[in-house]
Amino acid sequence: METKVFDSYQAFFNYLNEDNGLKSEGSVLSFIGAVSKINKGCGCAKKARIKKAQIEYLTLSTNLTPDFIEKLKLELQVQKVQFLQDEGLFLEV
Repeated sequence: METKVFDSYQAFFNYLNEDNGLKSEGSVLSFIGAVSKINKGCGCAKKARIKKAQIEYLTLSTNLTPDFIEKLKLELQVQKVQFLQDEGLFLEV
């Protein structure tokens, strides 16, 4: 059984930014917005922006819709997708 592993929020963000039509899905818009803002603004608040992006990544476990999950699996041509943060699995669909 084929499995795709996203080992960090940055890996998933990079994948969404490829031309695959998934980044406009409502269930990931907040996550994309948070990661896009990391390098904007003053450096003094960058750690807070990174933390916000990580939190948005972790909340994907409750935000991803069944429709989005099926589109993601179809696009990746896999049966399972795993999301990791700090080397720990937090979501498998």
